[in-house]
Amino acid sequence: MDVVKFLEIIAWPLSTLIIVIIVLIMFKKEIAEKIKTIKSVSKNGVLMEQSQETKMVDYNSYEDLLGKNDSITVREQKDLITNDLEKRNLTKEHDETIKVLVHQLAITQLKLQFERIYNIIFGSQIYLLKKLNENSKPKKDIDLYITNIIKEYDSLNDWTNEEYLNFLFFNSLIIYDDKKEIYSITNIGHEFLLWLLNSGNNEDKKL
Repeated sequence: MDVVKFLEIIAWPLSTLIIVIIVLIMFKKEIAEKIKTIKSVSKNGVLMEQSQETKMVDYNSYEDLLGKNDSITVREQKDLITNDLEKRNLTKEHDETIKVLVHQLAITQLKLQFERIYNIIFGSQIYLLKKLNENSKPKKDIDLYITNIIKEYDSLNDWTNEEYLNFLFFNSLIIYDDKKEIYSITNIGHEFLLWLLNSGNNEDKKL
């Protein structure tokens, strides 16, 4: 079987499995409560205890699940997922459920992406991102900063400025304006710094 076709066949079962896991994590308390109400299981089905208590819907939690106050980066990630689902005609039913799952999946994907970036990024690159987060910087200032970093670390002595920045460009953390000759941080770069702050990970990494 062609490798590409095989990957296409398993792609959505894997995506479905990921969504199921997310749902189980999101609603584990509710599922546990439902399990407690099971009186018996037979060939006729599952018999549940009836409760007279009617619980109010927690609208605040529902709003949180839908991500009404998402950052730009999360919204962009959700759009990518939704567009992919629409191409496969998978958004016509259970619209609200799809919205919740897309929101949770987008956040999960971004967290995994930021974990991967953090494992590889240099401490000096984190510092550079923080400076760009304050304001955009001219090319000459960035070139000088990178040149000094390369001189400081023996393991980077054979690196060029372009090679140093490649990782940041590849992961869409920064952009460069050719006309103005300035570097700027992206929405993803800004979101990564927020994740780094909230995660409590050490910013003072090697290099």
